[in-house]
Amino acid sequence: MKTGSLAAGSLVAGSFGLLLLTGCGGGTPAPAPQSAPAAGSPAPGAPAAAPVAGTPAAAPASGGPAATAFPQSPPEPVDPKRKETRWLGKIPYDVFFDRPLTVATDQTVVSGAPAMAATTPMPMSPSASPMPMPAAPATGAAGGGSGAFDLTKLASIESLIEESKQSRTKLTTGLQKLGDFNRNFAEVSAEAAVLASIAKAVGDYPGADQPNWKAKAKFIRDEAKTISSQASDKGSERFKIAKESFDKICDMLDGGKPPAKDAADVVPYSDVTTLSDIMWKFQKTFDYLKLNITDEKRFKEDKASVEREAMVFNLLAGIMASEGYEYLDDDEYMAFHKRLIDGTMQSVEAVKADDFQKFRMSLNGIDQAMAECHPKYRTGG
Repeated sequence: MKTGSLAAGSLVAGSFGLLLLTGCGGGTPAPAPQSAPAAGSPAPGAPAAAPVAGTPAAAPASGGPAATAFPQSPPEPVDPKRKETRWLGKIPYDVFFDRPLTVATDQTVVSGAPAMAATTPMPMSPSASPMPMPAAPATGAAGGGSGAFDLTKLASIESLIEESKQSRTKLTTGLQKLGDFNRNFAEVSAEAAVLASIAKAVGDYPGADQPNWKAKAKFIRDEAKTISSQASDKGSERFKIAKESFDKICDMLDGGKPPAKDAADVVPYSDVTTLSDIMWKFQKTFDYLKLNITDEKRFKEDKASVEREAMVFNLLAGIMASEGYEYLDDDEYMAFHKRLIDGTMQSVEAVKADDFQKFRMSLNGIDQAMAECHPKYRTGG
């Protein structure tokens, strides 16, 4: 009896040991662990990445040859001092790639992200060559640094007379009361400075017997300069002096006598109008033309106004490269200026020819020249 019980116990123990060896599921034993696949090899069981038909493998961002499964030469050592490098222990993080062959051959365009089209600047004119600079007398080229202009090539005397009227209206608004002056002193200063240059241009204009205040233009020029100087800041005393000078200007424009003081016959534009004041007026004129004259109907309806603005535009472009202004010995600046005055002259010619498309094209050329010039040469606020 004891012998049978012992045999049965041995049989149970043997069966339990066999169960432990084979595992709960039975069948084939678990495979031994394998090493990770080499870099550049697909994961086990994954389908090989097929290259896109007719498309070469992508080149690496560094501009070198296309990525391959086996590098042809050892990689360059990584500088551990670079702050942007991430590390896993002593290994730089950026040596690890996730399925590199798949990444290298994938040329799929991401949905919703169209490729950016290359842009080219709009030409200033449909002509094969830029419009030439205005002709100038032998004493100096227009905008060439001598201060001598052939004003008849830049603006008509009528446009200068009308611009002086516009300035008078604007200054009247800014000089009515002390409060008006204190709120608008910066614009009063710039507008008066531009009026000083307009008055100088009227006085210098060849062959014209108008306006009736032409002989008094040098006095108007100096009084406008006084207004500009006093309006560099707010204050009751400054307002008083500026208002007195403005009243004298209005009296002369209306036929009155000039003040009993001397005024130089010849002064450079740079003595009466700063480059920043010219650019202030230039920008305002450009903004008006660009934002308001947007279709051919408006272009033709406001032709007189557009022509005046374009001529003042042209005159200012010439003035800023005359004697005494900054950057005249800077070749890059003078190249920008050449583009600028080419554009302003084209705008004048377009208005005369009733050519709206050419007019808008000229503004685009001016806009591009200013956008490239201002970051380096802009003065004032």
